[in-house]
Amino acid sequence: MGLTRSKINVIFLGFMLVVFIWAFIEARQFAEAARFFPLYISAVGIILLSLELAITFIRLKKQATPDGTLFHPNLKLALKYMGWVGAFLLCIYIIGFKVASALFLLTFLKIESNFTWFRTVLSVALVVLFLIVFGDWYLNLNWPKNLLNF
Repeated sequence: MGLTRSKINVIFLGFMLVVFIWAFIEARQFAEAARFFPLYISAVGIILLSLELAITFIRLKKQATPDGTLFHPNLKLALKYMGWVGAFLLCIYIIGFKVASALFLLTFLKIESNFTWFRTVLSVALVVLFLIVFGDWYLNLNWPKNLLNF
């Protein structure tokens, strides 16, 4: 049972319907002046998404042969790389941007790219040096803070 485009479409529509219902419930608790826009936009979104979901179900029931085209031919690989990006963002939140960048590059280049240790350490050192020289000294950037605020 693979994920087909039809199944992903229904899952996405259901997720969006839940988001609009949640926004409608939350908007009812806003002050009267702040309630107008989110309440009515979410109400219209609930109505339109419900109609689209009903039309999609009817269309799927009428379809003689099920739509067997896969959502993405390499879905597991795409989810794996999305996991890498998510882990990187989590590391930035916990330990800070520069340390997370160095740690992420070290693990990613060693595991995914199969670099030798020399090439991996050299690449990480060059990226960290670039971040310090151009980011800190030359551009004076404010990097994202971590949980300890440094």
